[in-house]
Amino acid sequence: MKNSFDHITNGWLYKTCKAIGDAVIISVLFLLFCLPIVTIGPSVTALYYTVYRKYTKKIDNVSKDFMHSLDPSRAVVAATDKPKSRGINDVTDQLAYNRYPRWYSAQSMRELLDEMFSSDDRKILGISEYGVVASVCQHGNPTDDVAAEGSWHPEERQAYLMHENLKGLMSEKRIWGSFVWAMFDFGADCRTEGARHGINDKGLVCYDHVTRKDAFYLYQANWTKTPTLHLVGSRMTSVTNGTIDVMGFSNVGPVTLRVNGVACGTQTPDVACGVLGRDIPLNSGTNRVELNAGRLTRSAVWRF
Repeated sequence: MKNSFDHITNGWLYKTCKAIGDAVIISVLFLLFCLPIVTIGPSVTALYYTVYRKYTKKIDNVSKDFMHSLDPSRAVVAATDKPKSRGINDVTDQLAYNRYPRWYSAQSMRELLDEMFSSDDRKILGISEYGVVASVCQHGNPTDDVAAEGSWHPEERQAYLMHENLKGLMSEKRIWGSFVWAMFDFGADCRTEGARHGINDKGLVCYDHVTRKDAFYLYQANWTKTPTLHLVGSRMTSVTNGTIDVMGFSNVGPVTLRVNGVACGTQTPDVACGVLGRDIPLNSGTNRVELNAGRLTRSAVWRF
């Protein structure tokens, strides 16, 4: 069946408007790439080459061709938060998604990846943003659900969800790259959530660029050779329930959990260097919680 829009797209007005639009796109790209003086020469060459190819009807997407003419060995890549905008998303060679599984959606990272590859024809994709908020002055059980846009951003919840996200990413070999959002907390005037308004607290490190959150040690354990053992919730001082889930990160082998000197079990870290003890009972009053792995020990005192 003939497309009902053919009479529009084949008309002289549409073709004229598209030609003008392409000219504007090329001109803007040319001006942007000429800002550093050293790129004027390559940009002029790319401009001439793209215009020639456009009007000899060898290309349809001028922006991608302009980029390729600067360096044909590199792919043109875009980041998007609109997975269903195929017209825009199909412009580039490769695509990465800004998505926040288990935070702004109920999906797990694994479920998100399955959805991405089922709806996109590309053989490889990227995750250009993923992250979870956290405040170092708010604490709670790491596995307890938290509202995404509320004022309660417990540090331990970020560590738990980022660990789940990293495990999901490690299970998919078709991901060409993934990027944590963000390394540091940063100013965001319009934000009115979390412990401090005006701050985007998705950083692995606080706004002071010094204080490392629990989730920081997840990536230290996975991405560096630094011997790492970290107890999630080490800043926490009090709890409200008689049982709690105890989480840690280790790249130095099996981890033993002790509460008040009593061993509660030993676990081998999973593929993302995580261990998790479920429903660990606490005594009324003070409790010394301790993780041991090799020669390393990490501990905290939690009052119930």
